[in-house]
Amino acid sequence: MSYNPLTDPNVAHPDMDEASIRLLIRTFYSKAREDDLIGPIFAATVTDWDEHIEKISDFCSPVARAH
Repeated sequence: MSYNPLTDPNVAHPDMDEASIRLLIRTFYSKAREDDLIGPIFAATVTDWDEHIEKISDFCSPVARAH
């Protein structure tokens, strides 16, 4: 069996919490939307940014906080 960092209890940062993950996701998308290269790709795909960020945050939070 190969190593999977998502199942390693020592991977998550101890200070990682729900609020910091949501801030990270929102900040990333804010910058990505302004980027000349990837901004248009997101603009053509995502129609409801609040919903998209919420879904991505809901997905990332348990993975990032797994201990």
